[in-house]
Formats: sequence, structure tokens, C-alpha cells
Amino acid sequence: AELPGTVRFLFQPSEEQLPGGAAPMIAAGALESVDYVLGTHVWKDVPSGKVLVLPEAMMAAPDEFSIEIQGRGGHGSLPHQTVDPIWIGAQIINALKTITSSLVNPMEHGVVSVGIFKSGDAFNIIPDTALIKGTVRTFDDAVRNAIHDHIRKMSSGIANAMGAQCKVDIIKGYPPVINNPEVASVVAQASKEALGEDGLFNMPPVLGAEDFSHYLEKTKGAFFFLGIGNEAAGSVYPHHHPRFDLDEEMLPKGVEIMLRSIWKLGKQ
Repeated sequence: AELPGTVRFLFQPSEEQLPGGAAPMIAAGALESVDYVLGTHVWKDVPSGKVLVLPEAMMAAPDEFSIEIQGRGGHGSLPHQTVDPIWIGAQIINALKTITSSLVNPMEHGVVSVGIFKSGDAFNIIPDTALIKGTVRTFDDAVRNAIHDHIRKMSSGIANAMGAQCKVDIIKGYPPVINNPEVASVVAQASKEALGEDGLFNMPPVLGAEDFSHYLEKTKGAFFFLGIGNEAAGSVYPHHHPRFDLDEEMLPKGVEIMLRSIWKLGKQ
């Protein structure tokens, strides 16, 4: 009865896997008549008792790329009769590592990481094909598109020069998470009230991703990280590590920050 307005909870599936669950939620009417949207995520790199909420960019846009190399296989003892996709793939991966160091403005954020390199199944046979998969993380659309263009040109150029064929597919992921500065300021004040004047943590935006960005494209809002990094509580391993754990003592504080933010936004 004391809430200044109506609060809608968003129970969203599929946050991790593209295309994500936020867009279908919006299409189903989840944001109809909504003035503000708030989201949070526990974060190990932020110490317990602290919150990270940035006035603009919080998290990056995550894209996926796939590079398929078609060479010509043969016996490992006769490499001159083959077009080796493993060796070509290695040259492509080395070249991809130069994109953010040499071809992107060093003042801009960008990451190109390779997570999969697969080829062959016998030690003495040069295979026909190789597969490379990875991710691109950016905050700016111009940088994003430039990196995609470099991936295509480098991969095709190296493969063609070595006598192979190359197919590059790039899937654009979620937009970057860009907070509304006014709402972020409200969350920051609520965090200080819940955690004390030293409750705010300062660090650059992270290159992880979150499809909460779709909500922020439709309405004012903010996403914040609730710190859970605490050696005494065993919260020392990174997200997605098999021994990841969290400082559960911080969860009520996360709820309090949400409630204080809701109260302040409802009175605006």
C-alpha cells in the first residue's frame, strides 16, 4: 500500500542464449505502460558491500562469428599435395588478434576472442576443413561494424592467398547495455542509503553482455551490479566457473536497493 505506483516483475527465460528472452517479452507486452525498468546482476569482481552502477555504458554488445575453411586434405607426410586448413586457420587466428591492437582506435573498447578451433581427427592426416568460432564485444556501432568487416576481409584474404576457400558468418547479438543517467543516479543514491556513503564501486564498463539492453531501448532504466566478491564467503571464483559461489548475505541488500529505487522513481 505504501508503494507510489505499480511494480511489475519480469520473469524472463533465455537470458544467455541468442536471441534471448527480452525481445519476446517486449513483443508480448511486458513493457506496456511501464515508466522505468530496473535490473541487477550479482558480480564477483565488485566486492561485497558495494554496487557498480554507471551513468551510461554498463555492458557490451556480444556478437558471434564463425569461419569455415575449405582446404584439401592428404597424408601428413605429403604436405605439398595438400591445402592445410589447420595452418591457414592458425594464420587467421593470429591476424584476428591484431584487429583491436592495430586496426581499431585505441581509445575505443573492443574485444575479439576465439573460443573454438576444430579440425581433423587423426594425427597423421591433414584434414579438408577447419572451423573457427569466437565472439566480438563492442560498445559503439561504428567500431562493431568495422571489426566485422576486418574479420571478413582478413579471413577471406588469408584463405584465398593459401589456395583455400573461406566462409564467414557473423551473428549480431544484443545491443550494448546503456543506462539512463537519471535512473542510474537514483540507483546510486539508493545504494548509498542501503550500503553507506562508500557503497559505490568504481570501475570501467565490462565487456560481458545482457539482453536487458532491449528493455533499455524501449524505456528509461538502469542495470546495476550487486557486489558479491568475498573471500571469507568463498566467493572468489569467476562467473561460469564450476566452483562459482556467491555471498548470500548481499541478496537482501540487493532487494533493499531495488525497493529504495522504486520508491524514489515513483515519486518523480
